[in-house]
Order: sequence, then C-alpha cells, then structure tokens
Amino acid sequence: MESKNGSKQLITDKEAIKAMVSGRRNQLPDGQQQKTFTFDWTSHPVSKYVEDDIARQVVKRGHYGRMTEGETKVLSKYIQTSSSEMTLEQARSLRSALLQEKAMSRHHILNSKAKEITVRYKRGQGVLSLSNQYDCPPVNLFRAILSTRGYSKADIKDCVQHPEVSELNKRDRRQLSIATQADVVSNPDRDYGHEKGAVFESITAKFLKDLGIAFVVQDDLVEEQRELFGKTVASPDFLLLDEVTINGQSVRWIDAKAFYGANVKCRKRTAKRQANKYCEFWGSGAVLFLEGFSANLTGSIDECMFLSARDIMTEYYFQPLVELKEKQH
Repeated sequence: MESKNGSKQLITDKEAIKAMVSGRRNQLPDGQQQKTFTFDWTSHPVSKYVEDDIARQVVKRGHYGRMTEGETKVLSKYIQTSSSEMTLEQARSLRSALLQEKAMSRHHILNSKAKEITVRYKRGQGVLSLSNQYDCPPVNLFRAILSTRGYSKADIKDCVQHPEVSELNKRDRRQLSIATQADVVSNPDRDYGHEKGAVFESITAKFLKDLGIAFVVQDDLVEEQRELFGKTVASPDFLLLDEVTINGQSVRWIDAKAFYGANVKCRKRTAKRQANKYCEFWGSGAVLFLEGFSANLTGSIDECMFLSARDIMTEYYFQPLVELKEKQH
C-alpha cells in the first residue's frame, strides 16, 4: 500500500498486524502444499539433584573468570567418578548461566558498598582482591568505582570498551585489564557466542530441511515485518509452515538456543517472555537446546515444549560446531 506521495504506507492497526503475522504460516512457497509430520523425540533432561550438585562444583566465591585447564580437569574427573547425568559441556554452560544470575542478584550489594570499595581501591587494594572480598564480578566492581567518581553511564561504557583512549590513569588501566581478563560475566566473549548461535541455527535449518519441513527463518521474518509494519513484531528462529506434531503436541515455531537450558531465573524469564509472544500469534512451539535442559523447565511455560538437540540429531550435524571450537583454540 502506498501513500499519496508515493511512499510505502506502514500498517499500524493492531488487529491487522496480528492477523497478518498469524497468517504468515499459511504462506507456503509457490507450488508447495502444506504437509503433515508426526515425530516422537525423546529428550533426557537433567534432574534438579544432579544440576544442584554440579552447581556446587562450578561456582566459587569471587571466581568470575574462565575455568583454568586444571579446574576443567578436576570437574571432568568429578563428572566421571560421580557418574553424573551431565556432560562437561553442560556443566560449563550451567556455570555461565549461574554466574550471570549471581552477578544480577548481587548488584544491589555492589551499589550499596561502592563508596567503601572505592576507598579500599584508593588505598591500593586491587580489583581481584576486592572482587573476592565482595564476591562481585571484577569489571562490574570497576564500573562501581568509576560511578563514585562521578562518571556517567555513557562515560563508564566508553572507559571499559576503550580504555586506551580514556582519561583513566596508568593504574586504572592496568586494573581494568586485569579485571577484564578475569571476568566472563561482565565481559563475555560475545563474538564467539554469536557465532556459535548462528552455527547452531544453521545446523537446525539443515536438520529441518532434511526432514522435509518447510519453514521461514528469523532474518526473513524480521525483514518482512519491518517492511510491512516498520518494526519487528514476533520472530522465532524458525516459523514452521507445515503441520508438525512432536510427542503429541503441535509445534508451529522453534527457537534454537546454543547452550544448556539451566533452571535459572533470568534465563527462564527471557524464555517465557519470548515463548509467550510467539504463542500469541501462532500457538504452541518448542525451544531446542543444543546442550540439553533441566528437568525443572518441563511444564514451566504454557504451550512450549523443550527439546535437546543432542538427543535428536546425529553427530554428523554437529561437525560445524567442532570446527568452530577448533578454530577458537
């Protein structure tokens, strides 16, 4: 639809938007008819007892950095000797989720102790020592120090991202460098995380294609919706155009997560918010976790099932992830 001046007129009516987004499932490629698929896919979720046991092994006071080679070996041996349901990759992914949750839960403590921390820092105590004492991520702790000096949020962000061109003195820059290297929570390897997520989405796309299931990917949904409505309304990783039933439940959309589905509040909130939006437009769907998921997630979101990729796909599909990991090392 075009306006009188020739420019494209965006659709803004809420009911019209909902009808068009919901109806996207009925728009198959030319010449294709909607097919029906029924699958029984068994996943093996990790019990709460095992997840809690591994959580005690991977989260230590004041330790927010990467696991050392020695720590990884100890964890691997513990998993083997305890006959744990969890794999090493699941345990590492669980640790990442738990550290994020811990950092969020302790943020108010960091804010309340910021002046006290700054005094100790001025007296010569280093960020790692302070991080251990107050059990907060070192980069977040350094941000709190800058905040007490009167830095704005924008200034703090610039200092952390570009310390070499900031007004920080020599000691501050050195301490920030130390903090950055010892903090995977405040300073995660986003490039690798994004690349891993993209690779897993490609793997899932190939898997669905091999099964013969028609779908629309997130990028195409985003492009279509922005062109029609000027914004993204709802865009799961995969909107399924065929009728798919998995374990007796209709699955109309799939979100692919390249990590372990931990029983952690912040992750559960995000998953629920996304799933509820997709269910509003298309009905029930599924979240597909690369590294499996906690049994406590089962039934936690209405009209949403959880699946484990490694319980469903053969090792053939995961070769691109093996190559990505080798490239990282």
